[in-house]
Amino acid sequence: GVLELKRSTISVSEGIRQNLSNQQGRFIERFFTTMQLVMAGNDTGGLRYGTIRTPEKHYLHWKEESFGTYKTELDKHLVQLCNKERFLELIHDFVLFDGGIKKVCRSHQYFGVKASRKRIIDREGGIIWHSQGSGKSLTMVWLTRWIREHVDNSRVLVITDREELDSQIVRVFKDAGEQMTRATSGADLIDLLDRADVPLLCSLVHKFGRGAEGDFESFIEAMRARLGKDFNPKGNIHVFVDECHRTQSGKLHDAMKAILPNALFIGFTGTPLLKKDKQTSLEVFGTYIHTYKFNEAVADKVVLDLRYEARDIDQHISDQQSIDEWFEAETKGLTPVAKAELKKRWGTLRKLFSSKGRLEKIVIDIIKDFKVKPRLST
Repeated sequence: GVLELKRSTISVSEGIRQNLSNQQGRFIERFFTTMQLVMAGNDTGGLRYGTIRTPEKHYLHWKEESFGTYKTELDKHLVQLCNKERFLELIHDFVLFDGGIKKVCRSHQYFGVKASRKRIIDREGGIIWHSQGSGKSLTMVWLTRWIREHVDNSRVLVITDREELDSQIVRVFKDAGEQMTRATSGADLIDLLDRADVPLLCSLVHKFGRGAEGDFESFIEAMRARLGKDFNPKGNIHVFVDECHRTQSGKLHDAMKAILPNALFIGFTGTPLLKKDKQTSLEVFGTYIHTYKFNEAVADKVVLDLRYEARDIDQHISDQQSIDEWFEAETKGLTPVAKAELKKRWGTLRKLFSSKGRLEKIVIDIIKDFKVKPRLST
């Protein structure tokens, strides 16, 4: 590793830019040939890290609860990031090439994988809740590599629920140098599971039974019958279920367990869960292994914050006289003061309920914005 230190009066960004300049051919490019972590820091700003060719905007802050007392932010980061055991672990387990681009893990990826290792050793599943945009696919790659290195006869099956996610998983693993085999049908999936020579698999969840939302119990029985008595999934199988909140109902999970009764299931999601979905996911997969919440991702500038602005759509009441007549009939027993108060409240709700086509108008208004406003249409 290499560390560019600056005085407290000079920004850490200056150290990052110096690192990048030094990696150019006209300076000391060859010096960086064996560098895994490339860092810059000062006493007040602490440490930021990346690897070779990491752009300035992608340099990372290490985030970890501090149990000691340190004179400076830099001291704390150096102890956390560069102690011998962790430094070697980061180099060995958490650096990879993603399509030719060298990458090192973020702190939440490191701690997510570390927490998952303990669960896997104990043969216990769970959920990794990492916000969207936090690099869940690379987390899967790092965890897969550890499983293959430390678990005998290990195999990993990644389940997704959309074609584009399935393709993305194959691409990410391939770009990281891991050969992923993609199941093309339900029969192909069964065949692949019955072989011991395919360590990494991925499949759409629908391969476990398209259109099975109705009579699921009959589907599971039919699936067991189709598998045959001689079917025996080979190896120590670990199943990663992407976007696990979306399609992993208890019944669908039963179908997967019918095929893979001895597999260990780990769910991945980054979507804010409704109370019902959250409960179902916890019942199916188990407790949270590690979390990296949306507000943390915003603070780390991994994702942009969400802003909500109500659409003000002009609407007109088509039959005011009928509404007035209905109002008088409904409020016949009220005093004039009560009627006046109710009318005030009705005035604020009238726009919302008076037009049958309100939602259609909002959709048309939004589509128009995307067509005519330059910042949205490009």
